[in-house]
Parts: sequence; structure tokens; C-alpha cells
Amino acid sequence: MKKNFYLFLSLLFVIVAFSGCTGDISEPIQDNADNNITEETTLHNETVPEGYIGIYTVEDFDYLRNSSTGQYILMNDIDMSNIDDWDGINFQGTFDGNNYEIQNYHFENGFFDTTTNAVISNITISANISETTYVRDDGTWTNGVGVLANCITTSYSESAFSKITNIKIKGEIHHTCGTEVGTIAGVVEPGCKTATVTMSNIVNEAKIICEGKYYSVVGGIIGSIVQQNSSDEDFPAFELLNAVNKGNICVKSEEADYSGSKIGGILGEGYGDIRSCDNYGQINIDCPIAKDDEENDGYRKNFICGGIIGANGYYTKGYTKIVGHGHMASINSCANYGSIISDNCEYAGGIIGYTVKDYDLSDCGNFASISGVKAGGIQGGGCYLAPLYNCINTGSINGTNQSGAIICDFFSNAPEPQNCYYLNNGVNCVGVKAAFPNVYSIEENQLADSSVINLGDSWSIDSNGIKLNSTIENSKL
Repeated sequence: MKKNFYLFLSLLFVIVAFSGCTGDISEPIQDNADNNITEETTLHNETVPEGYIGIYTVEDFDYLRNSSTGQYILMNDIDMSNIDDWDGINFQGTFDGNNYEIQNYHFENGFFDTTTNAVISNITISANISETTYVRDDGTWTNGVGVLANCITTSYSESAFSKITNIKIKGEIHHTCGTEVGTIAGVVEPGCKTATVTMSNIVNEAKIICEGKYYSVVGGIIGSIVQQNSSDEDFPAFELLNAVNKGNICVKSEEADYSGSKIGGILGEGYGDIRSCDNYGQINIDCPIAKDDEENDGYRKNFICGGIIGANGYYTKGYTKIVGHGHMASINSCANYGSIISDNCEYAGGIIGYTVKDYDLSDCGNFASISGVKAGGIQGGGCYLAPLYNCINTGSINGTNQSGAIICDFFSNAPEPQNCYYLNNGVNCVGVKAAFPNVYSIEENQLADSSVINLGDSWSIDSNGIKLNSTIENSKL
């Protein structure tokens, strides 16, 4: 009865007021004098668009549960501080948050449980999660743990897609269970070789505090990406564009007893097109050094960390088995501004910690200090190293075992980095090789000198130094 009353009010409002009001949800206010943008204000749809159902209360989210393929729009902020129980919504439809906020979300896993072929946009979630769990009330397990969603996937149709855009997560998450965790999603699983999950304009401001014995995969935005049925290895089933992580990730483990834990400022582990992403969050890993699991095919058990991506797969001792789930097409125009602090992290890289497949890495920069057992300014190491183009590292690199201003571990048959720069602070370009002909050591007074640094059209350089154009754009998110 209550829900029908709200629906009647919304319909009445459409009839008697602003019924012709349509257009963009967000519009800049224009200054009439010079026609320049002077202030940007977030606007909301004041009426429920045709074909949508308006969501006004927590109880109204039952519409999404009972008709998961419909179209829904949030019509005001929702405060969940007095809600005691929440079952994550399994959803296949369209949900427009209308630039409103879900406030005081405090439950043990995602607002959505699993989304399939869903379009979710324009929502902020403010979370304060004291512990996480992957066990539902009925005893079954979630696939990962997230704030927006535990798992984002598609159906098995080759044309299936999911789209997530204009999302912000705020608050603090205490991660206490050993599964994949990310603020947007714990796990992303495109369901077919040419199905696609796309994400854009994503901001995380939430701090992730990992408190337990072991962790699987932790990402500031996404925990893990698994491309199912990926027989077409040339098709990246995941695309991430314009994502920013501002939340610190703190990991403390008394035991490194999990097979290859991966930590990433943007993505813990996975594949796809990763473009125009920035990490500002500090990553602090306090863990012991673990031994290889001799009884389980020699799986590696140490932590691996990257400012953007932890790793794109895993491997066993002696590389007797290398496992990856899908295709890493590229990491492009990504920058790390957050320090990685760890004495015992096996591999740490400003952009990626470790790679088990080849891919392209271009127009990326690290501007923060990186520490680990083996530490690299752009890449820690890997079974296969990416061709590196137009990259720069200005951060200090501190490997307790080995350091490289661009790459730490380098294989003799790997492609040499091209047109890369690093700040001369006493660390060689590569841990096992002093220099390459197309990698250049620069001094601090040259960082703002365009006659010395020429990284191409994706970069801007002025008296303040060098910065990615995508970072400048992301600052508006």
C-alpha cells in the first residue's frame, strides 16, 4: 500500500509539474557574460522518466528483487543506518542512481549480489563495513565481496554486455575474509568469449583495511577479473576507462599462507583493456615471507603488489604451471601516485607487480616510492614482460633483494623498453642490466624540460613537471 502511494505521488508530480523536463542528469551552469563554465552543479531528474520505476525508500528496492530485468531510478538519498538486514540484490536490469547517495551502508558484502547484463550508473555509496563475509544467510557463497556488487557478470550470449558508469564509493571497509575484494566488485566475470563488461568514470575514496590471516586478491576498484570461456584470446572482455582510487589499502597478515595474494591500487588480478586510471592510495603490506607450497604443485605463496594492477595471473615454482584467465590487451595512460610500502612483498611495481602473459604497456608513469623484496618503478617482474613505451618513473625504488628504476626482473629475450625515462637516484634502469639505448636517465632539474623529455601526445609538461593528460581529466571526476 505504501509503495503504491509513492508511485501515485510520482505520477501526479509528472502530470502537474515539470512534465516536459528532460535532458542530461548533470549539466554545467553557464556564465552568460562570457559563456564559460563557472560552476558545475550536480542535477537530478526531478520526475521519473517514462518506462522507469521510481525508488524512494529502502523497501522500494524490493521492486528490483521481484522484477530484476526492469528499469529503475533513485529519486532521493537513502539512509541505511537503521536497516538491520540486507540481502544483496541479484539484478539484470537498468538502475540509474540519479546522482543520489546510498548512505551508511554497513553490511558484510555487496549492495548487489550478482549483476548479469546490468546497466548501473550515477550512484554514490557511503559505506562503513566492520567485517566482510562471502557466506550468505542460506549458507551458499558469494563470488567475491564488493560494496557496489559482489560479482558483475554477463550471460553466455556472445553479444551480452554489462555497463557500470559514474560510480563513487566512500567510507571504510574492514576486510576479514579470504576472498577477492574490491569496492566496485570483488569479481568480474564476462560470461562468454566476446561478451563485454565495461566500466568508466569510477572513483573510490574508501579505505580498505585487511585484517586476517590471509587474503586472496584485493583491489581498490576491482578484486579479480576472470574471463570465462576465453577461447578467443585476442578479445579483451573487460574494459576499464577513467578510474581513480584515492583510498589507502592496508594489509597486515601474521601468516602468508595463501597461494599468491595479489594487491592492486586499481585491480588486484586480471586482464582486459585498462586505460586512463590513476591510483593515489598508499598500499602498506605488513606480512612475513612465505615458502612455496611444496605439497600443492609448488604454488607461490608470497604477496605481489602493483600501484595499478597486482598481477595478471599466477605461476608455480620453476614456472611449471602458468595460469591466466583471459587476455590482457593493454595498460595505457595509467599513473601511480601512491607509495607501496612493504619489506617482504615478493614483487612490487609502480604499475604492475607481476605478469604471466605478454601485453602492451604504454604511456604510464610512477611518481611514488616503491618498496618490496624485488621492486620496479613500472613493473616488478614476470614470466613474460610487456613491451614498454613512453613510460616514466620519478619515484624512489627500494628493493631489499633487487631494484629496477623501470623493471626489476628482466629476461634476456624480453622486449626492451622504448622511449622511457627515469629519475637518476642511484638505481639502475633494470635490476640486472644498467641501461638500454632507448631508456634515459634524467636529473630532477630536467623534469620540466620538454627539450629533454619527449613522451608524446598523451603527456603534458610545464613548470610543475610532467603529467598524463588523462590524469588531468580524471581530476574532474
